[in-house]
Amino acid sequence: MRWLGGARNTEEARQLTSVSRLTCNTLVLTTVALAVIAIAAPPSSAQSAAAAQAAPAQLVDLHDLSELRARFNADAGFTRLVLLVSPT
Repeated sequence: MRWLGGARNTEEARQLTSVSRLTCNTLVLTTVALAVIAIAAPPSSAQSAAAAQAAPAQLVDLHDLSELRARFNADAGFTRLVLLVSPT
């Protein structure tokens, strides 16, 4: 008998796996929905004027938390999206 998160039998293991998938799928869909809402939200007039003069967005490789904090604080008043991507 294999042990899977405290499951006593195969049916219980399937139910646990199903719940894990549902939880993961819900988390992914919620994250995507929030990202779409943040992107679709109309900017304020101050943001529109500043964005018109700003350089195009670019991807920056940050090496430590202080760099993230400095860039995050520099963009006060703008919509910011921070994504943490992990291979595991």
